[in-house]
Amino acid sequence: MSEKRGIPAALGIKPDHAEEFATMVTGAVELAKAKPGTVIWYATKQREAMSEIFDAFADNDARQAHFGGEIAKPMGTLVADFLPGPPAVSFVEILSANRTDWAQP
Repeated sequence: MSEKRGIPAALGIKPDHAEEFATMVTGAVELAKAKPGTVIWYATKQREAMSEIFDAFADNDARQAHFGGEIAKPMGTLVADFLPGPPAVSFVEILSANRTDWAQP
């Protein structure tokens, strides 16, 4: 298993910005693909005003470097424009995982 560390972030989205937020995170996947050490990056929609971003990293150094990267830089704008408050962010250790490759929609 190459992913050892993760960051789940639960994001409440302002309802009037849900579609714009979805477009923004759909484009952000290219930044995640280009980031060394980012093994997995998911952006999910739970319901209209709730999303989650989950990142997995090969090690703690890669996870820490993520916060200085291109994806993390616009977080202040993201919170101000799209979120009603700060995201609920956690640092987790991945104990086990099963994943297969699939085509992105």
